[in-house]
Amino acid sequence: MIIRINSESNNIPKKGNATDAAYDCTAVSVNETDDYIEYGLGFSLEIPKGFAGFIYPRSSISKYDLILCNSVGVIDSGFRDELKARFKRTGSKIYEVGNKVCQLIIAPIYNIEFEQVNELDLQNDRKGGFGSTGI
Repeated sequence: MIIRINSESNNIPKKGNATDAAYDCTAVSVNETDDYIEYGLGFSLEIPKGFAGFIYPRSSISKYDLILCNSVGVIDSGFRDELKARFKRTGSKIYEVGNKVCQLIIAPIYNIEFEQVNELDLQNDRKGGFGSTGI
């Protein structure tokens, strides 16, 4: 599949390894406010209908004092503006412009219909949730 990308800065997401699931995104700009720090990724995408983009934090986030504001950013196929990653600061160690700040996954999206029922099939119900199968 080919995804059309518009990047005046020539900043295109890249995989670290061919077998990686996600594409690393590098910051080309930063905007800091009292509430958040936002990194401009320097590109916009033309995601085909039937697909969506997802922005995730990189595993390196654990070395920084940042939390991705919406946990996972969802990019609908109709969105054409520059992609950005917005973080809450928890301390002083932050990414700099030129650092890889997040990762992008493009995945298919299925249109489903919900059927409202009075009860669900509980034959395979695991019960509990939140770690109910062990730590």
